[in-house]
Amino acid sequence: MLSRTRHPWAARYGAAALAVTIAFLLTALLDPLLQEASPFLLLSAAVLAAAAYGGLGPGVLATLLGAVVGDYLFLPPLGTLAPPSAAHGLTTGLFIVQGLVISAIGAWLASSRRRAEESALRATEDRRSLSESEERYRLLVEGAKDFAIFMVDTEGRVRDWNEGARRVFGYEEGEIVGEDGSVLFTPEDRESGAPERELGKARTEGRAEDERWHVRKDGSYFWASGYVRPLRDEDGNLRGFSKVARDITERK
Repeated sequence: MLSRTRHPWAARYGAAALAVTIAFLLTALLDPLLQEASPFLLLSAAVLAAAAYGGLGPGVLATLLGAVVGDYLFLPPLGTLAPPSAAHGLTTGLFIVQGLVISAIGAWLASSRRRAEESALRATEDRRSLSESEERYRLLVEGAKDFAIFMVDTEGRVRDWNEGARRVFGYEEGEIVGEDGSVLFTPEDRESGAPERELGKARTEGRAEDERWHVRKDGSYFWASGYVRPLRDEDGNLRGFSKVARDITERK
């Protein structure tokens, strides 16, 4: 389960107020060195920090608080929000517009970062789930010693080979993996195209069952019952086939 969650609203809006407070204190400390319109520079940084941390709402709150603080405490006449000139009113208005733009951009960046983190977490969990599934499958396949269970790719080449397949067919995994699975069929079935028909039926019908003679590594024949099923990914693309077979020569 994804553990990354958005910060609580109180923390987000509290961070906006804290950012404006810090900017105000820094501005008050540096006021003798700043030009008349400069207080809004530090307050703009507070808006960006609030939006990046909390999103659009906290960014807008920081913008409004910054406009009030900057106009009331740092632009003459001090202690009033009434601008003495159009220039001062324009300064405050431009800060508000700038703050809203910064808030929107900061919120978009925060949302993009959050989506990227969630995607990374989801990918990690998917990999872990896949690894666990593969391990369970491996243990299941290795434990089925009386059944030959193996996989072939879309071209019919062997890609996986369990202990049961080694016991039934006689091939070690290193000897058979990468080889054409048709070597397990009799020469007569290979000539008639039986291996290809079996995979074709599994591809179109979802399952192909058979009882036929198969050939061991030493050339001996045995009667086997089994089935083939297609393996598809989550998008439905064919990735290969799985085959399960059992020696029933004594029954035959």
